[in-house]
Amino acid sequence: MNPSTLTLRVWYERHFVSLFHVDARPRTVEEYSATLNHWERFNSNVTLSEITSIAIAEFRAKLSEQMSAATTNKHLRHLNHLLSKAGPPGPRNRDALGLITIAPWAKQLRTFQRRPRAAGLPAIRLFYRACPNDWWRAFVVCAFHLGSRVKALLHVRDCDVDWSRRTVGFAPEFDKRRCERLKPMSRHVLKHLVLLRGLGLLSWTRSLDLFYDTWHRIEEQAGIVKEDRFTPHGLKRACGTQLARAGTSPWAVKYMLDHSQTDVTGCSYLDPIEELFHYVDRLPDPSVLNEEVRIDAT
Repeated sequence: MNPSTLTLRVWYERHFVSLFHVDARPRTVEEYSATLNHWERFNSNVTLSEITSIAIAEFRAKLSEQMSAATTNKHLRHLNHLLSKAGPPGPRNRDALGLITIAPWAKQLRTFQRRPRAAGLPAIRLFYRACPNDWWRAFVVCAFHLGSRVKALLHVRDCDVDWSRRTVGFAPEFDKRRCERLKPMSRHVLKHLVLLRGLGLLSWTRSLDLFYDTWHRIEEQAGIVKEDRFTPHGLKRACGTQLARAGTSPWAVKYMLDHSQTDVTGCSYLDPIEELFHYVDRLPDPSVLNEEVRIDAT
């Protein structure tokens, strides 16, 4: 492998995939391919040995003009990984090949943490009532009550459900942490999945584009105002938010949402506003003298 003849695309497809992505999920391969497409729009024939920090900074600037900081940073992380494995090995990068003496580094953009927005119960109910059939109603209830990602839900089949124990199993290939998860079915999930028993349950054999086109059409028919609309991921956040408000332990909520750390669950998935509205009026009135300072937690 000669770094003076290898472009980033050739490096990835001929060598990187077989060495470092041999067990990568299809989604990961798709995302790296998207990063390479963006790179080639601006640096099509640049070889590994010609990639400089200036070229990367220019690439970052052009990406940031067209997409959000979070999406830009995702592509920069992929680029950093590709270059680090072509760079010199070190204590934290022992399997690097040393094709280039120095691996340029893409500094990520500063991002700001947004308040996680869970789907609201009124909007969920409107969406549910506008669903065209039993399959869509079952999907909404399962996404809300099981807290799983879209692709995991769209692969739920009859063999994944234990009807007697009221559990649903999710295979590790649909989990970011490669964990096999068993989740309890609420009585509402059970009621909706029974209607699809023997019909493949939530298994979706058509394209994801069709799935999301139908989703947006249901939103339109439901008459949900723009600021209250939500994605399937909003149902996942609603699941975590409602479980936390009901007093579920952080570790149980983390498990239900397929996370590895409670920090991710708390910072990015639980919407605190609804719960806080429940408690703020219980704070003591500072204008009243000689009142016992106590917050009723009941």
